[in-house]
Amino acid sequence: MVRDSAETAKSIGQEVDEDLNELKKLIEDAEHLEDCVNCRKCVAVLDALRKISIDARNELVQVDPQKLTEVLRLQQTAKIFDSVELVIRNTINRGQLALDQLSPQEE
Repeated sequence: MVRDSAETAKSIGQEVDEDLNELKKLIEDAEHLEDCVNCRKCVAVLDALRKISIDARNELVQVDPQKLTEVLRLQQTAKIFDSVELVIRNTINRGQLALDQLSPQEE
């Protein structure tokens, strides 16, 4: 019985360590991404993606709807910036949530 309790405690301790490591990784990823988004090079890349998306949307309203391949290409291109922005925002939000979860555990 004592042995089972010790193994259970060890297993729980491992799970806690794994959870803490996962939270720390999410925070690290979010911080890295926040730093990246704030640098001039990344802002320039995001601006370029935004322009590509806008141009694709503008072309999309003018393309012949019968040209299905062209319509699909422009639709996918138009979504580039939104997709990248969504991933960035979600990563930062997950990091913030992880930081919120980690703070009470460290106290």
